Amino acid sequence: MKKTSIFKRISAVFFAVLMIVSCFSFSASARNLIKRNDACDVPCADPVIDGEIGAAEGWSDPIYMNKNYTHNFVTSSVDVMRGQIDVFFAYSEEGIYFAAEIDESEADEGAVVLSTGRDIIKAENEGEEDKYSRYGFNGDVFVFSFDPFDHYINSGYRTYDDCAPWYCIGLFEDGAQMYHSYCEDGVLTEADGIKLVGVNKGGEKWCFEAMVPWDIVIADMEVNSYNVLTSTVEELTTKCSKFSALCGYRDMFYDKEMMDNSLYGIFTTCGDYAKDGMDVTASSDGLSVRFFALELYIGGRLNFTDVQMGQWFYKGAGYCKMKGLLNGVSDTEFGPSIPMTRAMIVTALGNYSKINSPAILKYYSESHFSDVDIDQWYGPYVEWARKSGIVAGYEDGTFLPNKQITREELSIILRNYANHIMLRTKSPTVDVLDTFADKDDVSDWAVDSVGWAVQNGIISGTGNGIKPKDLATRAQVAVMLFKLLNTGYNEFWY
Repeated sequence: MKKTSIFKRISAVFFAVLMIVSCFSFSASARNLIKRNDACDVPCADPVIDGEIGAAEGWSDPIYMNKNYTHNFVTSSVDVMRGQIDVFFAYSEEGIYFAAEIDESEADEGAVVLSTGRDIIKAENEGEEDKYSRYGFNGDVFVFSFDPFDHYINSGYRTYDDCAPWYCIGLFEDGAQMYHSYCEDGVLTEADGIKLVGVNKGGEKWCFEAMVPWDIVIADMEVNSYNVLTSTVEELTTKCSKFSALCGYRDMFYDKEMMDNSLYGIFTTCGDYAKDGMDVTASSDGLSVRFFALELYIGGRLNFTDVQMGQWFYKGAGYCKMKGLLNGVSDTEFGPSIPMTRAMIVTALGNYSKINSPAILKYYSESHFSDVDIDQWYGPYVEWARKSGIVAGYEDGTFLPNKQITREELSIILRNYANHIMLRTKSPTVDVLDTFADKDDVSDWAVDSVGWAVQNGIISGTGNGIKPKDLATRAQVAVMLFKLLNTGYNEFWY
C-alpha cells in the first residue's frame, strides 16, 4: 500500500463534488427531517463473498438509505434520494465486511451508470499545490466511511478534509472495484487482501459484497491522520466497540440533452445535526466525521450474558442501555425476566427526560406520598412523575414503589408520559382489541390506555392474548420503551 506525503493527500471524487458545491446554501424549511437508522449490531461472521447477500451468512440487520434516511449535498439536483439501498455489515478477525443491495427503480432514468475509470478533479487554481485534488471512480459510487471509537472526532478532526478511513465501490463492465483513502494509486485488489464481488442485476439494480482487512484499515487511519491515530486488530474487534459511520451514494444518470453523464446527487446518512449541534442544511461538508450518524457496534452493543443478538428483546434492551433508561441488574446480567416495579419505570422515564441532574432533582425534594422516602434513589423521580401527571398513586396516599407493575398499569403510565412530552400518537379505534381472546380481562379503567398501546404498536400481545394482568418484565418494558420513544429522528448530539 502506497502512503503519500502531507502534500499529496487525496481522496475520492466523492469529496470533490462537495468542495465544488460548497458555495450553495441550504434551506431547512425546504426539506424533510432526516431519520436516523437504529444503532447497528455488527455480528462476528464470515460471509461468503459471492455477490449474493444470504440471510443465513451472518450479516447484520440492514441500515437503510432512501429519501427518509439521507440528505442530498448537491442542491442543484433533486431534493431527495430516489430508490432504495439496504446496507449490511459483519466482522471477523480478518477484517470488516460490508454489502449493499441497490435499487434505482424509482429514478427517472433508471439505469445504473457503470464506472469507466478514475476521475481527477482539481479544486485549487492551476499551478498551486494539488493536495486538494480528489481521486475516485466516475459513474455510480457507493462509499462506506467509519471512525473507530470516535477517535477522529475526539481528536479534533472536523472538516471533510480530515477524513476517517473510507472505501469507495464502483461497478465496471467486468465487475466491481474498490478505491480507498487518500492514495493516487488507491485502487485495492485481491493482491492487497480485500474481497469484493459486484453484480449488475439489470438496468436498475446492482449489489456488492466486500471485505477490507483490518491492516488496511489501520494503515488508512495512520495515513489519514498524519500518523497521529492508529489501532490494533485486537482493539478493533473488541466486543461492544462503537464505530461512528457514514454511508453515501453518488448517483449519476445519462443526460440525453447533454449526451453525457450528469449527477442526481450525493446522498449520505448524515443525519439532521452534526455532533456539535450544527444543522446539516447549514453545511456543505456532510461527509466529515462530525456528521457520521450511523452507530455500528462490533459484536453487538450489549455485554450481558443473558442477552444475545437475535433475541426478541435485544434491540429494546440495547436502546434502553444506550439511552440510560435501564441498566443491568449487575455488570454481567440484564435480568430480562425480572418483573418491573413502579419505582423502576418512573426512574427510567425520568432518565429519558434528563431530570437526573442535581440542578433539576433539587426541585423534587419533598415527597407527596406517605410511603416514598425522597432520599431513596427513586424518591425525586416519583415526585417528578406525580407533578408531571404521569402517575397519581392510590387513594390511601401511597405510591407502592416496590409493587410489581402489570401490563395494563404500564400502558396507562406510558400513555401519560407520551402526553407529557407531547409525543404524537394515534387514538385507539373502538375495535382495536377485538382480535385478542382475553380482551375482556382488561380492567375497565385501563381499556382506553391498553387500546392506545395496541393501536400504536407498543403492545402486540403474547400469542393470541394481551395478558393485561401479567407482570411486565424488564425485557417487555425495554421493547415497549423502544417502540414508544425511538422515533428515528435526530436528537442533538453533544
